[in-house]
Amino acid sequence: MSALRQLVRALRTCATQPLPPAVSHAAHWHFLGALGVGLAAASAQVGAPYRELGRSLAVGGPSTVLGQ
Repeated sequence: MSALRQLVRALRTCATQPLPPAVSHAAHWHFLGALGVGLAAASAQVGAPYRELGRSLAVGGPSTVLGQ
């Protein structure tokens, strides 16, 4: 099981009520922004240390988001 799935399961367990719509909306946009930055850095030289960090932290195999 990936680290992200483990995190989502843990968060769902401790959630007692749904997030307010404004919070959920903001979280979606922040996630998409972070994903965009990650995709932009995926092939740039500046992203090399982060790709290496990702490889060292992998718990369930290759990334399913960036395809590496």
